[in-house]
Amino acid sequence: MGVGWRSAPGDPLRRRENRLDSALPHTGVLTQKAEASKEALWVTASQRGDVVAFNRLVLKWEQAIYNLSFRMLRDADEAAEATQEVFLLV
Repeated sequence: MGVGWRSAPGDPLRRRENRLDSALPHTGVLTQKAEASKEALWVTASQRGDVVAFNRLVLKWEQAIYNLSFRMLRDADEAAEATQEVFLLV
């Protein structure tokens, strides 16, 4: 799989990643509502073309989408392709 990627610590993308996080309340443990707010922020930023936000969504959901696709399709290559298609359509 590996649709998403991670940035290096000094990378300019890491700074954008930190800005995304700074827009969220820092309470230590995220509640379901806070987690949903975080994902909504990533979706909005991703729709504006933010690569870091898109990669965060991919990293969070890639495995779950692949697992569902594999259970439905019963073929690893088809499941990987279906997973990529999901992220291309969204």
